[in-house]
Amino acid sequence: MTITAAVVALKAGNKALDAVSQNTANGNTIGFKSLQGIFEAMVTGGSLVNNQFTSAGSSSHIIQNVGKQGSILGTERQSNMAVIGAGLFVGFPNSQTTQNVYTAAGDWEVNYKNLLVNSGGIVAAGWKTNAQGNVTTGLTGNALTPIDLSGSQEYFLQTTQAKMVANITSDTPIVVPAQLVQVNFPVVDSLGSPHDFTATFQRTGINPNTWAMSITCPDGVVTKTNGAGNPYGGGTPMVIVFDQNGLPQTFDGVAGAPPPMFVTWNVAATNAQNMAVTLDLGAIGAGDGLVSRASTQIPPKVIQDGQAMSTASGFETNESGLISMVYASGVRLPVYQLALASFPSVNNLDPIPGNAFTSTAKSGVVIYGKPNTGSFGKIATGQIETSNVDFADQLTSMIQLQQFNSGNVKSIKTQDEITKELLSIR
Repeated sequence: MTITAAVVALKAGNKALDAVSQNTANGNTIGFKSLQGIFEAMVTGGSLVNNQFTSAGSSSHIIQNVGKQGSILGTERQSNMAVIGAGLFVGFPNSQTTQNVYTAAGDWEVNYKNLLVNSGGIVAAGWKTNAQGNVTTGLTGNALTPIDLSGSQEYFLQTTQAKMVANITSDTPIVVPAQLVQVNFPVVDSLGSPHDFTATFQRTGINPNTWAMSITCPDGVVTKTNGAGNPYGGGTPMVIVFDQNGLPQTFDGVAGAPPPMFVTWNVAATNAQNMAVTLDLGAIGAGDGLVSRASTQIPPKVIQDGQAMSTASGFETNESGLISMVYASGVRLPVYQLALASFPSVNNLDPIPGNAFTSTAKSGVVIYGKPNTGSFGKIATGQIETSNVDFADQLTSMIQLQQFNSGNVKSIKTQDEITKELLSIR
């Protein structure tokens, strides 16, 4: 049985050597997880106590070191990512497959389809978010979708609100021709085009301090409206009265918010939809909007919530895995939440092509979550996780396995010589 035991051991050693060869071959593979050969003694049915021992050799099996993190390497490519801590990226083998796979290879790049893909061809997966960065579905595996940036290459936001902060100077005289105070501001239409609006103030009374306000745009007609969208006051200028402290007292005779403005576009200028804009001129009796005081050097400003059409210049990912498109206008719009996955027994995942893994019964039920929450690590952009192969360990294993194989070969030779000696006895 000695020859058999040695032959069996050689097979076990070769399997362990295969693991070392795979490790050294992938020492520079991004996100690769090393393998290790584990030996076990094989035992025959004989009892050592009854002096019936017979050698049976050894066997080996291969384990993975998926839970061991590789070194983090800077790449200066902002699309590249590494998980600092626990968790694997979630992805799909391709854009047409919904099977969830898992990988540590975060060398993501945007491909020609505007999908986020790594060097193994894995398509990154995440959850869609709203403009506030909140996931619009549950944090489940079934809700994951390929991170597709093609629908976010252009962005605009129609104006719905405009707040005016300005000093309508109280020392403006009532003369002919009138001295007008003007405030210019943009409004974005339903097609993403900006239009220049002008708010014009003409003083009509000293005591009380009274002004007529009108708003004009060369591309359309602007009127005051009520909640139903009908012309308010026949489209005449709005009357604003300020108190002795220069604070607004009434808008069109009402101690409340001014009516919204309604824009009817000139079809020769734009094919956009007619639109209403809520106008915030400040609270009654407060100084947070329009005031009428002595002249200052502070310029007026209008804060409106619209954004003119802008093209994407790239994307960015924060440490919590929130992916936001970055536009030429400077706007950052959240679009996806990157997903991470963990397992009760991560080393029992099944490796697949593309330097990725699938779950198994032994790996346990997958847990999905956001980076930088719970037990999940955070995202570092411009960096990748390299292979966790330690070349010093692999060289040591090679030497040990070489000695292991040499010993078993020597055992076979010795047993062969003994057998020949026995057969030569006459």
